Amino acid sequence: MARTQPTSADEGKRVVAANNEAVGTVSEVTDDTVYVESDPALSEQTRSKLGGVDADATEFPLHPDRIEEVTDDEVRVAVESPDETA
Repeated sequence: MARTQPTSADEGKRVVAANNEAVGTVSEVTDDTVYVESDPALSEQTRSKLGGVDADATEFPLHPDRIEEVTDDEVRVAVESPDETA
């Protein structure tokens, strides 16, 4: 069964958008917040859909509602907010 709650054991895993775009790497997990070291090739469109991640940001917090699945190898995230998919 897939889980959606990341833990400190997930630090270092790849973060991938639902469209398979590389978002970055989990740099830290604290309480319910995941911090992501952004992939240098992360598109402006995806940055915007992740909540307006600054183009100059090398690390950013990921809202817990964005996490779709945590696997052995990666953290998959939604780039569309729940309001946009309805």
